Amino acid sequence: MNKTVRVLIAFIFVLGIVVVAKGNVAWATSSPIEAQYVRAQVGSAPPMLYPEPGTVKPPAPVITITSSGVYSIGGICSITVKNLVNGFGVNGSLFYGKLKPLPKDAGQILFGSCFLQYFKFLPPPNVELDKLPSDKGSADICFAVPPGKQGKVYFYDVLSGNPVWTALETTLKNGFACAASNMSGGYALVVK
Repeated sequence: MNKTVRVLIAFIFVLGIVVVAKGNVAWATSSPIEAQYVRAQVGSAPPMLYPEPGTVKPPAPVITITSSGVYSIGGICSITVKNLVNGFGVNGSLFYGKLKPLPKDAGQILFGSCFLQYFKFLPPPNVELDKLPSDKGSADICFAVPPGKQGKVYFYDVLSGNPVWTALETTLKNGFACAASNMSGGYALVVK
């Protein structure tokens, strides 16, 4: 009888917790404000392409940037925007499709390409720009280079009449290949 009472009490206790929680997620936070911040982040995560277990969501494959900072585009590349003047921005997206081939001895594109399109949105309407004017801000794009590989950032000028891949002046530091990215077009890490 004693064991039955203990099991019944434990069942009622667990049922009480479930009823009180009403589907709310319990977070270990130090303040209610921090809990709201965590809830807001979880709620704004991009949808998964493939349902997978886990709580870490990949960076969005399409982003719009309207202020200075460091941003990830789908986890493939990161863009560091500096001194961006109000009224200017950049749309970033991933592209995995087929483009013109790279020069013969360049190597191969390691991941996908990151496409950037600069624009002016103030005053309306939005106007797409071929490049971000240097007095309106600057941007660098970076890709992680696998250990033991040599990497170089290439640019694909989609706005030209005959687009080709062009090697950019690339800085390799701490496992990252970075290059200036003030032009609208495609950027990719090419490795050998």
